[in-house]
Amino acid sequence: MSSRDSVVIPLRPHAAPLDPERALTELVPTVRRWMWRLLGPREGFEDAVQDALVELARALPRFEGRSSLTTFAHPVVVRTAYRHMRPAGAPRMVDAIDQVTSGDDPERRAAGRQQLERLHRVLAQLPEKQRVAFVLCAVERVSHARAAEIEGVSIETLRARLKRARAELARRLKADPELAERLRSER
Repeated sequence: MSSRDSVVIPLRPHAAPLDPERALTELVPTVRRWMWRLLGPREGFEDAVQDALVELARALPRFEGRSSLTTFAHPVVVRTAYRHMRPAGAPRMVDAIDQVTSGDDPERRAAGRQQLERLHRVLAQLPEKQRVAFVLCAVERVSHARAAEIEGVSIETLRARLKRARAELARRLKADPELAERLRSER
C-alpha cells in the first residue's frame, strides 16, 4: 500500500468524534482503486464500490482509531469484492480502462487498453482466493503478513495461494508473450 492510499484519522479517544461522511468521502478514491484492481472492468463495478462503501459505513462505528482508516477499510473492501466475484457471467470490459491507460498517444493508449483487457481476462480465470492474493501482493504491493491478515488466513496459506496464482498466470501467459513481457518489464 502506498502513502497515497492512507487516510489517517487520529485516535478517537483524544480526537473529535469521527465524521462518517468525511471519512467515507476521503475513502472513495481508495475504495474505487482497490475494487478496480480486485474485480477489473465489469458490469456491476459501480455497484461493488457502492456496496463496499455501505459496508464501511456500517463498520465505521467499530473503528477505534488504532490504525489508519485505510488499514481498517481494506478487509471490508476485499470481503465485498469476494461477493461480487461470485455472480455469473464473465467480466465485461468497459470504457473505464481509460482511467488506467492515459497519455496523449492514441495508439499507445489503445495498445495499453488491449493489454489491460487481456490481463483482466486472465486474472478473471484464476480462482477467487488466488486472484485476491495476487492482486493484494503483486498489484497493491501489500506485505504478505498484511495480506494474510486482510484475508483472515495464515501467512503460509497466503503464500501458497500466491504461488499457485503466479504459476497459473505464467501458464496462461504463455499464450500471450507480449503481455507476459510487459508484465516482466514492469516489476
